[in-house]
Amino acid sequence: MSEQQSNYPRAKSVPPVKHITSLPYVFRPFPAARYHPDGRSMLVHSQEQADGLGEEWSPTPFPPQPAGTQQKTDEQNERLLTALNEEVAAHAETTQELANMEQQSREDLADRDEQIADLQPPAAKPKKRK
Repeated sequence: MSEQQSNYPRAKSVPPVKHITSLPYVFRPFPAARYHPDGRSMLVHSQEQADGLGEEWSPTPFPPQPAGTQQKTDEQNERLLTALNEEVAAHAETTQELANMEQQSREDLADRDEQIADLQPPAAKPKKRK
């Protein structure tokens, strides 16, 4: 068999790669990711910051919820929202009652002030000196 001639120039020889020594692995706990059951994630830079997030945050991601669980969660959220709206309405009603009582008290005090002023003798005018 005859050698075929290539139209490409011959590659120059590449010097062999010298052995590179790698540095030993050093574990560093931070920065690290923390995961919440609702799907949020956060990067923390210290143990204090990780502890400050609360117990529900995890160093590992949570697995996806099974199919019907989200519907239950939505129903629970709807019940919670209804209860909170009822509580807010009750607080608003109480606040209005307190505002009405305060207004009535102010009016009563103004009436009493007028009654007291009617009972007091008129102020004596100072005499002029000649």
